[in-house]
Amino acid sequence: MSNEYVVYPDKIRSSLSIIVYFIFLILEAYILFTNNFQLIWKVLLIAIMLFFVWQIVMSIRAIVKHDPLLVISDKGIKDYTSPVDFGLIPWSAIEKIETYPGSTSLQIGILVSKIYDFKNSGSMNAFKMAQRNRERTGHTISIDGFAFQSEKLRQIFNTCKDFGQKNNQGIIVKEYEDPFLKRRKKKGIKA
Repeated sequence: MSNEYVVYPDKIRSSLSIIVYFIFLILEAYILFTNNFQLIWKVLLIAIMLFFVWQIVMSIRAIVKHDPLLVISDKGIKDYTSPVDFGLIPWSAIEKIETYPGSTSLQIGILVSKIYDFKNSGSMNAFKMAQRNRERTGHTISIDGFAFQSEKLRQIFNTCKDFGQKNNQGIIVKEYEDPFLKRRKKKGIKA
């Protein structure tokens, strides 16, 4: 295993998102220009269209910039997805790595100890944000599975698990198993 695993935005997922946003943008434009709505509805439709334009621009920007989302190494995890810079979170501060079902896809949750003070952070708000994340989702860092293809998400989880268990024997690793798929496997039905 190499000493560092860098996770970049999934270009296929981002491209598919751009296509979907573009389709919604075209539909909104069609609705706007083929109907005679009151001014308030026109303003609302234009606001929604601007939202989709913004989503398209941000998705294209993520593909073009190709900045890393996560860096997983022997030292710990560096998360670039959060608006707050948590800094490098060492494996010794991580209590649990798990997959769990989110509202739209499987997620990876990384739970950092309550007493870890984020001294490597470039932000004074990192500790407060970590506590808020922990209260809201039960995790300090959540990696959204919607942003990745399932194999890539599994690879990220396995890399976190491997590095975590290698560098901190006390890390709890939990992998969510979908009860529906589990029943199908028992019955011999292919998913």
